[in-house]
Amino acid sequence: MMQHTVNSVRAQNPPDPRPPAQPPPPIPRPPGPPPIEPGPPDPPPPVDPPSPPGPAPVPIDLGVPSLDMKRRQRPAIHGAWIGLFAALVLTCADRFEQMLLGRSQIYAPRAIARRLFRPQALFGPAPRSAGVQGLALRVVYSAALGAFYGTLREHFPRTPIRAAISLGAMIWGFELVTLPAIRAVPPVREWPRTEVALLLVHTFVFGATTALTYDRVARRARQLAQVRKLR
Repeated sequence: MMQHTVNSVRAQNPPDPRPPAQPPPPIPRPPGPPPIEPGPPDPPPPVDPPSPPGPAPVPIDLGVPSLDMKRRQRPAIHGAWIGLFAALVLTCADRFEQMLLGRSQIYAPRAIARRLFRPQALFGPAPRSAGVQGLALRVVYSAALGAFYGTLREHFPRTPIRAAISLGAMIWGFELVTLPAIRAVPPVREWPRTEVALLLVHTFVFGATTALTYDRVARRARQLAQVRKLR
């Protein structure tokens, strides 16, 4: 029965007399380019020779003071403040000088202001404005002398005492020549000898106060700067 069933299936589906299909042959690929052989390495790019140094750049002034300028201005500013302190000391010394003379000095700031600004009031009572003008003259003059000393401190003697003597002598000679020349005081030949000597003491008090105080302040500032560097 089983054999009969197989034969009937074979009779219905006879075998295909054609040979089995073969796979298609591979398509030949065209030959590629030959491999590139590595050539010699490229030479390094040429290096330009160093150009000679040009001129230094010129700083542009923007109107702002530089650090060096501020350092140069600092001695003058300190000297001006110390000159004002010396003017305060002179104001106290004026009282002592007036007690010795029994009157106001020829070179007193009020007398100089009267001669410069109100020559018609020389023989009358001193106006109230003469005192204010004299005080203003002393303040400006003392600050200018202090700034002068602070700026030119290196040109004075190194020791403070000698610097004070030099500054006082310089101011004394300057005032003996300049004040009579601008008619702020009478000619020196009309001065009593006592008053000439008092003017010498007067200028030495100012010179000593300015020089000693300035050098002490400058020494203290240098010490503080060294302490800050060590921290």
